[in-house]
Amino acid sequence: YLVDSEKIVWIVGYRIDERVKVKPETRKVLIINVKELS
Repeated sequence: YLVDSEKIVWIVGYRIDERVKVKPETRKVLIINVKELS
């Protein structure tokens, strides 16, 4: 999972928290790629 300073914002494989979704007013985006280790 991915957390900010207070809460979980994303559990990989599930939806992202509404607070951190990209919106029209978004100015910066962090792209994170996750791949399963075998």
